[in-house]
Amino acid sequence: MGQPGEVFINLVIPPLVAVVFGFIASGIGGYLVGPFKGPHGKKAPLVESFALGTLAIALLTLLWSLLGWLGPSARWSLALPLLLVGIAGLIQTRPTLALKPASFRNRTIITLGLVIVVAVLLRIILSPMVPPVDIDECRTHLPVAKSILDTGKMGFSPAISYGSYPQTAEMLYLWSIAFGPFTSSHYLNFLGYIFCLLAIVRLGRLVFSIKIGWLAALIMASLGVIQLAAGRATPDIWLVFYILAGTLAMVEGLKEDRPGYIILSGLLLGGAAGVSYTGLLASVCLVISLVAIGRGAWGNNPVPRWAIFGAVILFFLVSMPWYVRNIFWFLNPFFPFYSSIFRPGGGFYGVYGAECAIKSGWILQSELVSAYFSSGELWQEILGRWSTWVGIPAGIWFWRSSPFVRAGLTWILLIWAFWMTLGGATLHFQYYIFLVPVNILLVAHLMGFLYSLLPGDHRGRFVRIILWVLLIGWIGIAGARESKINPPLTIDQQVQTLSSYHGSYDLVNAANQVIPEDRRAVGILCEDGKLYADFTLLGGGDVGWANHRVISDSCTSPETLAALLHERYNSGYLLVQETRLAEQDSPVFTPIKTLIKSDEFPRTFRVVARVGQGVVYFVERPE
Repeated sequence: MGQPGEVFINLVIPPLVAVVFGFIASGIGGYLVGPFKGPHGKKAPLVESFALGTLAIALLTLLWSLLGWLGPSARWSLALPLLLVGIAGLIQTRPTLALKPASFRNRTIITLGLVIVVAVLLRIILSPMVPPVDIDECRTHLPVAKSILDTGKMGFSPAISYGSYPQTAEMLYLWSIAFGPFTSSHYLNFLGYIFCLLAIVRLGRLVFSIKIGWLAALIMASLGVIQLAAGRATPDIWLVFYILAGTLAMVEGLKEDRPGYIILSGLLLGGAAGVSYTGLLASVCLVISLVAIGRGAWGNNPVPRWAIFGAVILFFLVSMPWYVRNIFWFLNPFFPFYSSIFRPGGGFYGVYGAECAIKSGWILQSELVSAYFSSGELWQEILGRWSTWVGIPAGIWFWRSSPFVRAGLTWILLIWAFWMTLGGATLHFQYYIFLVPVNILLVAHLMGFLYSLLPGDHRGRFVRIILWVLLIGWIGIAGARESKINPPLTIDQQVQTLSSYHGSYDLVNAANQVIPEDRRAVGILCEDGKLYADFTLLGGGDVGWANHRVISDSCTSPETLAALLHERYNSGYLLVQETRLAEQDSPVFTPIKTLIKSDEFPRTFRVVARVGQGVVYFVERPE
């Protein structure tokens, strides 16, 4: 393909795919939201319609993938009906924004909003010029979608790190990369980002005022963590969106006496639980917080029992397919976590066998909350963060502000109580991104109060300075991360970009030159290169977290490792990403490093290719 054709595909196709997908999802959701609206209005609200539409597409895609009906020709059996239903739904239901534009006039908010809109559009234009390079989107989320498209069906591959997680977002990415390049998945996340802003405007209007809603949207649009989640194919932005949409529906149902929206909230929070395991925790704790603290403040009308029962039923129906799938696959709904609870004593488990019985204790073991707790460093870590010293007094001050604020603070405390008692979470902020919208509403509530002061008040000017700083930070992040002087539009430019980001990309390409096409290879820490690899490693990439441990246990001698490669993996080639291996402190990788450095290793394994980041070994089949 010539350069003009490459430029056209990379610039035009990705946004077109996302826009068409958004219209189809909104049209399908327009039909589905009808039973929940009740007598209030004729048009379907756009946020809820889009949320229900994407959930319906994800669950139908899951069903088709489990049945093996997503091959190159068979996938049209689902795509064509979705297209027709989506178009019909748009025409008949005509989803509306339902924002009720603000009646106030504020030049700062309007100016900042317009500049951010322009910046968002600029970033969307620049996005397809850079291929997916984030480690998580390259080793897990996009490979899951690509694997289903390549095979036509869903199955667990130990080569895909965390490929057993709930995958609602990955089911959406599947359709984007089925009809466009990998960057099409970025546009779906931008779409989710836009709907997050629409949702928080309405939520702010419900719990505070329309001014607070727009101010919260402005702050949320300015946050770097949200922007980064919106610009790469990771499910974080979808978790934020479904939590926001579910909260919006529940508060609207409680405040305006609309039992149908209580049921709808259960369905949407079930969608959040299908995005990730943290979505399940977040949804359960959110319901407890809103119902226990906020219900009495929204009105005197009690919630009908049938509405509560319906919400619970729909929550389980929407979220449980992923957990039931993992019961069949691993006899553990939360695989790879809590294996000792569901599968005590070891042995053969589920469809995929004992080699998938990963021990999660060594994953990110130096960063787990439980590790900090057991070492006695937890409070030192927490008290050493500026956010703690700001958050605790702010929480005490905000507590009496409103029932919604109390519910939000209770939600945060419940989340942290879970991690403190059961462990398993890291202290990295990205794992708590679903808490962002509630905190934004609290900040917007405070800023909105200061905005109400008389013109010229120094406190109001201080708030405007903060907003401008947020905007400048946004432009800095956007410019540093997305703007490229020489954007990689062509295949050659993309290769250079990927090579600079992923050492495994060069290693896999080197392996392609020396390994026959009918042979497989096993990789050590090569998962970040598999998405773009022409040659198929074991299961599509690196051996993955589960089998790294199997390989580690077999590194007692070169002969034992060679026997493992041939007998278990039917492979005579070993790819080792030496740079990443040298950086690993986990005890799992210590035997691997020791064996490779030993004098006996070169006598059994022969070097057939070497690049700056790694090496390809070949070993003959033992007699």
